[in-house]
Amino acid sequence: MTQTLKIEPSTPIDLKKASGLKGSVYLHAVIDAFVKLNPRWMVRNPSCLLPKVGSILTTILWIQALLGHGEVPVAFVGGVTLWLWLCVIFANFSEALAEGRGKAQAAALRRTRRETQAKKLSKIDRESKYVLVLRMISIRTIFSW
Repeated sequence: MTQTLKIEPSTPIDLKKASGLKGSVYLHAVIDAFVKLNPRWMVRNPSCLLPKVGSILTTILWIQALLGHGEVPVAFVGGVTLWLWLCVIFANFSEALAEGRGKAQAAALRRTRRETQAKKLSKIDRESKYVLVLRMISIRTIFSW
């Protein structure tokens, strides 16, 4: 039994659908960025753990400065604390975004594998133009060395 492969002209991309897909990926990435602040997630990634520890320590120093017991001005410690927290959250966000895009691409590949149809040949035609082209390519490849 032969199945035919139907090739249809490509349809224009619907921007609303594409942006909705991107929006959901970004939304999940933002949520995952805050979920990954959990120390159990941070231990798996030491390059994110150290800035988080630094942000916690500077947050403690900032609170101490707010109470009037700090050695450094409140604005300076607050700025450093804010900067460290933004770095930690952005690192988590970019990691979650990469994971989300990877998962979306894997799902698309699985969906393509299920939906793709191919034409199955009942017998091999040795004189087919495709076979001849493949032979020529393989001969060129061998002699190009």
